[in-house]
Amino acid sequence: MKLLNKKTGIIGVCMMAAGTVILSGCKTFSGTDTSNQEMEARDYEAFMKHTADVYKNYVTLGEYKGLKTTAVDRSSENISDSAVDGAIQELISKSKKTEDITNGGTTASGDQIVLNYTGTIDGKPFDGGTASDQTYTIGSGQYISDLDKGLVGLQANKDYDIPVKFPDDYSSEALKGKNAVFKVHITKITRTTTPEANDEWVKDNRKMFKNFGYGEPENIGELKNNIKESMAKQAKQNNDIAEFETVYNQILEKTEIKGYPEEEKNALENTYKENIKSQYEQYGSAYGVQSYDDYIQKVYGKNEEEFSKYVQDTTETYLKQKMIVTLIARENHIKVSTEDITFLGGTLAAYYGFDDFNALIKQYGKKINCELGYQSLYSKVASYVISVSERGDSNESKGQTTENNANESTQAVETTGTTETTEAKETTGN
Repeated sequence: MKLLNKKTGIIGVCMMAAGTVILSGCKTFSGTDTSNQEMEARDYEAFMKHTADVYKNYVTLGEYKGLKTTAVDRSSENISDSAVDGAIQELISKSKKTEDITNGGTTASGDQIVLNYTGTIDGKPFDGGTASDQTYTIGSGQYISDLDKGLVGLQANKDYDIPVKFPDDYSSEALKGKNAVFKVHITKITRTTTPEANDEWVKDNRKMFKNFGYGEPENIGELKNNIKESMAKQAKQNNDIAEFETVYNQILEKTEIKGYPEEEKNALENTYKENIKSQYEQYGSAYGVQSYDDYIQKVYGKNEEEFSKYVQDTTETYLKQKMIVTLIARENHIKVSTEDITFLGGTLAAYYGFDDFNALIKQYGKKINCELGYQSLYSKVASYVISVSERGDSNESKGQTTENNANESTQAVETTGTTETTEAKETTGN
């Protein structure tokens, strides 16, 4: 159960990752405040021990070993080559390079340009044939064919005359079949280069791969192996968590909950309410409501009193699980390392477009180390519990593989007619 989120867009923390963060000396914790705190990644282990010392005053663990789980379908752990290829294509997309050229260069199909143009027939401008600061992608087919083709091979900041012939079926009666000349001046060429998935690309993007938890491969073959291992690891963790959820209620039934640490409970309730208010501020108008109370009624079907009880129940449900998970970890010496947290943080940073984990922390604060630490702890406890449980029947279909079905995007190019090829001529006297 993920209770916490970030008002600015990062919701919960359940990503797998790799990354680095600058660390300082360990700190100590005291008192009963077990809510999320600002901390370095290396401090989480000490904080976890402190929270366990607090939680044991409220919880008497029941039996959590030897229980019967319901086995989940683990075919997702068999990673197919096509799934790896899909991940490679995502990485390729993220490593595209874009450059703006305002002098020189040479335009090519696929380039985005900004241009000014004036169209003339027999030396006279015609209606609709003049524009400034127009953004156009060469090869898109949005201009008539002759003009589109004539924009290839031009340089920025130079003037050109492009002779064209309007198609016989052109939409304007006044222009159908007419010969014209477009005086064109390109002010900017924006070119996006897509790299090939080869050894050179791998060596140039090792930092990005590390942020995604794929290590620092030396070549494309090593990258593919690392991706497959990482995807299998992520799938196993997800399946472990899913199977843990099938036995958690048994653990809860055998556990005595005597209360909750008030500081953490209050902090969680306040955070939950703040998140809902943030949702109202962002989406309230889409629901056609004018007040926060109306939003609560429409979205949650509750009045103010009922919603407060709902938040309290949700928080207590979360805290029960957090206390149980933390105490199981403490009893069995399950630890969260700095590497565990930075592994999660790196991919979270890469997923949201940050340079690295440090950049993520700079924007959202060091409380994120605490959130990441608990997510890692939860995953490790889930794996441990199912390892000491009796696995029940599974509906698993053996031999199945998972594939990331890439959505193939095709672009229909509308043409306005075909005419003989004409050539753009640079205007002399510039």
